[in-house]
Amino acid sequence: MNTWKQAPLDPTVAQFVECYWLLEINYGDNERPSPLLIPNPSCHLVITPPKTIHRYQYTDKDGSNLVQRTGSHIIMPPTRALTLLDDKQVLRLGVKFLPGAQYQLFGLEGKATVNQTFDDLPAIHPLLQSNELESLLQFKTEQHRVIEALDDYFTAIIRQTSKDRHSLLTIQALQILAQQPALGIEHTLGCSRKTLERSFAKVTGLTPKQYELMVRLDKLLLFIYQQPEGQLDWASIATQFGFSDQPHLIRMLKKTIGATPGGYLNARNLIIDIYGDFESS
Repeated sequence: MNTWKQAPLDPTVAQFVECYWLLEINYGDNERPSPLLIPNPSCHLVITPPKTIHRYQYTDKDGSNLVQRTGSHIIMPPTRALTLLDDKQVLRLGVKFLPGAQYQLFGLEGKATVNQTFDDLPAIHPLLQSNELESLLQFKTEQHRVIEALDDYFTAIIRQTSKDRHSLLTIQALQILAQQPALGIEHTLGCSRKTLERSFAKVTGLTPKQYELMVRLDKLLLFIYQQPEGQLDWASIATQFGFSDQPHLIRMLKKTIGATPGGYLNARNLIIDIYGDFESS
């Protein structure tokens, strides 16, 4: 397995992009469970060889569903867990955007596009040319070169953007949510709850409360993922991550990822090593 993860070098790009990452798995690498992309507020650009087929499986009230995309594509923020039905040989170069960046960079309204995937990149933005992005895969071992090229790519897109009142309010809200709970932040912002939720949903596709829960879920699952084998004190973990009790924690995990805490601990199939949350090897 070959992986790396790096933040943008350009500080302007870093206002929109959290990190770039690369994952390469070859035949013969150790088998592992099908990875799971947990509900999260970030949009992801996945750059792969043009004929690569990607299958994402999710479950909703109507049962199990399969989404298939070919070549490079964008995954909008998912509010449900996505299981990646990967081939044994994988090559992906990716961009993990900061929450709301899809609205500011590409004009994609969050509420209208949440849970969707798109493989017609030029239709998203004329500068998103799949063949140009995919040409970077040949330099997969030259990390600095790839990062500089992606920085240049997004700098050109950023020059065509402007911030409207919805994105400005949402940026302020995200800064506050990093420091305090979602309840009552409209008072800090000096606006009504309805105004805040309308702008926040337009930019991110989520309510402030949904965003807060996703951030907490991400921290919780990363914590569980990093624990050694053995019996964990789930009641203590529930308290640590702000759940009223252990049953509340179990219900939330079953609803969002379809597994109990113990089941997840056994599988350890959180998508830490594919979409920007992995620790580089």
